[in-house]
Amino acid sequence: MATRRRGAAVDGEERAGAEPAEPGAEFRARIEEGDYRRLLGASLSNVIQQAAAPPGLDDEIGMLRVVMARLLVEEDDPAKLAAGAAPIAHVAV
Repeated sequence: MATRRRGAAVDGEERAGAEPAEPGAEFRARIEEGDYRRLLGASLSNVIQQAAAPPGLDDEIGMLRVVMARLLVEEDDPAKLAAGAAPIAHVAV
C-alpha cells in the first residue's frame, strides 16, 4: 500500500504550487461544502458507480451468439444442432 505524502489531494492528485496542507484538510473542506459527489474524488467515485451498476447480460449474450454461430457452422444434423443449442443457452443464462 502506497504511503500518502502530505498535501496530496483525496483522489491522489496534487495541486501545482500548492502549500502542503494537513492530510485531511481537503477532505474536511469538501464535507463543509456539502459537495458529497466530490467527497472521495473522481477515481473512487467512478469505482463506486461501476460497482453499483446493475449487472447485465451483455457479455453472456455475446458469447452465446459466438458459440451458437460456431455450432451452426460445424453441425449439419438438425437433431444434434438442437441437442447442442439447449445446454449452451442454459449455461449462458
